[in-house]
Amino acid sequence: MSELFLPTFVISMNETRRASLINQLAIDPFYEVHIQEGVKGDAYINSKEFCSKKSFKFLVGRDMWGGELGCTLAHYYAIQAFMNLPSNWALVLEDNARTYSFSTKKTREILEFLTADSVFSNSPTIVQLHTGQDRLSIGPLVGRLGKLELCDSYRLLGPTKAYLVNRYAAELAIAKSLPVRTPPDFPSWFSLTHFLVPNSNIFGVEENLKSEIGPKRSTIVLRRNRSKLRILARKLFTIVGFITGLEALLYRVYMGKEFYFPVIIFRRLLRFITLRKISLNRQSPLYLDSHLLYAIHERLIKNKGGAFLKH
Repeated sequence: MSELFLPTFVISMNETRRASLINQLAIDPFYEVHIQEGVKGDAYINSKEFCSKKSFKFLVGRDMWGGELGCTLAHYYAIQAFMNLPSNWALVLEDNARTYSFSTKKTREILEFLTADSVFSNSPTIVQLHTGQDRLSIGPLVGRLGKLELCDSYRLLGPTKAYLVNRYAAELAIAKSLPVRTPPDFPSWFSLTHFLVPNSNIFGVEENLKSEIGPKRSTIVLRRNRSKLRILARKLFTIVGFITGLEALLYRVYMGKEFYFPVIIFRRLLRFITLRKISLNRQSPLYLDSHLLYAIHERLIKNKGGAFLKH
């Protein structure tokens, strides 16, 4: 890798919370540390420039929390600051991330591999360096670096505690992050990148430092109510809406024209193929090398979620 240091953005609202992480990073000059101050989202929650409350409620089934908006904006500003630097890659850490003794060595190895591979060095790429306990890596194996394996995952794994981002992905983030419409750990533009995951965590998390986003973590679901009647009604609506095109129209109205296929339809196709794969060959982690999914995914990345048949 030609770069001698890695711009490292630590997102934090509290000097005390980030002190341990800053001390860990200061040991190694490889990390060029920048502090990205956290954002109080309540100040922006009513701004249509920064937040689409109707879109969020349509997707998640509740109002957006100020902490969720603030978290997303802090990541957005960190990536924006990265774009003003000459480096091709940056590391983004939340303040409860922690290094391991091998974090620097493995991060360097990953960057050297990505820099040498034209697919990942010349297209939007994210590398999730902490996936928690989620080990179901779905996608082709793209590289072995000793015992470390990297998979090009077709779904998002783990929260955004620690990740590498290249300039192409940063440009995508700047173009598509605002107004915020999705939960902070699942920005829709992630679906338009090569989303790589290792077979083990490269960074850890200090579990005693809880999330400051809100009372609980959120996931992308249509409605919070999980009663059997509601679930059955949703399935019926989904089938009828999909066949008639009503569902596509609703997503276009609430989420925009570049959301429905790359996020909703692609993930349904993924689940369908995954279930068939699991029924034939149970293994964990699951490496699903589907030529169909790979071709669709590459087209989505190339066209940034636009017209799928566009060349």
